[in-house]
Amino acid sequence: MNLLFDTHALITLLHKEPGYLVVQSLFEEIEAGISKSFLSTVTIAEIKYLFVKRFGDKEAEIRLHTIINSGLTIIPVSIPIALSAGSLKNSGISLADAMIAATAIDLAAVVVTGDRHFSRMGIEVRNYP
Repeated sequence: MNLLFDTHALITLLHKEPGYLVVQSLFEEIEAGISKSFLSTVTIAEIKYLFVKRFGDKEAEIRLHTIINSGLTIIPVSIPIALSAGSLKNSGISLADAMIAATAIDLAAVVVTGDRHFSRMGIEVRNYP
């Protein structure tokens, strides 16, 4: 199974918020070779923003370095993904989430997220808690 991790999932895991054990178990599946893991460059941008806001530039860089080098396959926003995101974007859905959804479609991946709105875009999700 292809798993695309949303910002919410990584923040949940890193801060041990409710549902982090579900996300952690998915990483165990990846390590066991049961699933493949992916991360959108859009998610990297969102995490950088959140980390800078919460921890400052220097600490954000350190924390982001760990994520970027974690073994997740990083997927850039391509022209087909951007066009698909433009079709998915609607009221109440951020452009960032539309791009993540479009990336999931491109990869035939399940989005790992605590956000419920991905389902409204017809995207298969793995929610928690």
